[in-house]
Amino acid sequence: MYPLPIADTTRLRYRSMPWATFALMALNILVWYHIEVQLLLHAAPYDTPFGPVPSQQIAHLIYGGVPYAIHTRQGIGALSAITASFVHAPGYLFVLPFSWHLFGNMVFLYAFGRRLEDACGPVRFLLFYLLAALIAATASALIRNASPVDRLLPGIGASGAIAGVMGAFLLLFPGTRITTIPLIGFIPVPLRFRIPALFFLVWWLAQQIIPAFQTSRGEALYTTDFAAHLAGFFAGLFIFLFVRKDLLYRYLSGSRL
Repeated sequence: MYPLPIADTTRLRYRSMPWATFALMALNILVWYHIEVQLLLHAAPYDTPFGPVPSQQIAHLIYGGVPYAIHTRQGIGALSAITASFVHAPGYLFVLPFSWHLFGNMVFLYAFGRRLEDACGPVRFLLFYLLAALIAATASALIRNASPVDRLLPGIGASGAIAGVMGAFLLLFPGTRITTIPLIGFIPVPLRFRIPALFFLVWWLAQQIIPAFQTSRGEALYTTDFAAHLAGFFAGLFIFLFVRKDLLYRYLSGSRL
């Protein structure tokens, strides 16, 4: 059983619509649809020395963060540290194209991004999000390059940037409660629980440490990029460069945010 965070229980202070959060969610969905659906349906497989490769997998290699390609300056190089955060794994729900990878990331972004955007403003929130994505992807490329197999695989997904949002949320709003629903496997249970953000985020962070350490030593190969999660979470420390000035003054004075 896993508690899936779906919303922050506190009302927004400055605005009612988190436009930047919604724009990021829409962009991630559109990119996934183009790569996984349009290319799958309409583009012919690429011929390689190893046989035909589906076109959407080529897109993952080009736009995902492949440590070997970054270190050897191939493809789009360091730019993939940003583009990788908008690429997600394929999947199906019964017969319909559906990505649990994308769905989970967007739920986390909605749950924690709205309040953080309210604290920063939409433009500064977008800049912070991209900075967290850059830090997470760069650290992942450095750490995963230690593995002879992992260094050839693309790191994809918004989870590194969203981990930065979660880390910043923990710094600014540790006393907030978040609404969660239990998941048993991928099956949601129609119940709602409010739990402290501090408890959930520290628990989530603790789960990233050992796998990230194993990845750095080349001891294990995971389908989840724990190194990007860990680095992205600590990128949340940079949130103080992006928050509104009045909120920063209240934070430094110990007032309620």
